[in-house]
Amino acid sequence: MEQLFLTIPQVCDVLQISRSTVYQLMDQPDGLARTKIGRSARIHVEEVRRWVEQQQSSQQSPAIRRND
Repeated sequence: MEQLFLTIPQVCDVLQISRSTVYQLMDQPDGLARTKIGRSARIHVEEVRRWVEQQQSSQQSPAIRRND
């Protein structure tokens, strides 16, 4: 069965970022959405994919230049 939710340490491993960065991203409005299961925070695998795609598309957007 495919894993649906990741723990914070698993997200750290997947994204190669620190634990504190993951928590900062969870606190941002457009960051990683978390799901509480009991007292534990989990992040859905699709949420990680969405966030990565969002980051890639925002970095690939060419700047609009006007020639006045």
